[in-house]
Amino acid sequence: MVRPGQVTATQVASESDANKSILLSMAEGLEDGLDQCLQYMADWVGMPEGGSVNVFKDFVTSTLAEASAELLLKSNQSSKISDETYFNELKRRGIVSPDVEFEEERERIESQGPALGVIGADRE
Repeated sequence: MVRPGQVTATQVASESDANKSILLSMAEGLEDGLDQCLQYMADWVGMPEGGSVNVFKDFVTSTLAEASAELLLKSNQSSKISDETYFNELKRRGIVSPDVEFEEERERIESQGPALGVIGADRE
């Protein structure tokens, strides 16, 4: 719901915390704990940085993947988003494997020839 007036940073932070799911809070806690463990290990062996861990936290996107894929396709077809952005969004939603890279996929698409319905379309 849109509320008129000035919004403070504290208000935004507290409202976003209130809207977090229990699972999201747990994933963030796990990520923070693992980062801290890596730093302890780095300190132990005398390294300056322990690195970091990324834990999947985009739970809403995965549940709406199929519903939003149609919107992404329409946005791509109307040139509102690029092919690469479209591909990355499909990848983020788990529709395309995380192991597939955009450049490799683009080369595969180009090597398979014209799309169906395109052959001979420019003849008069």
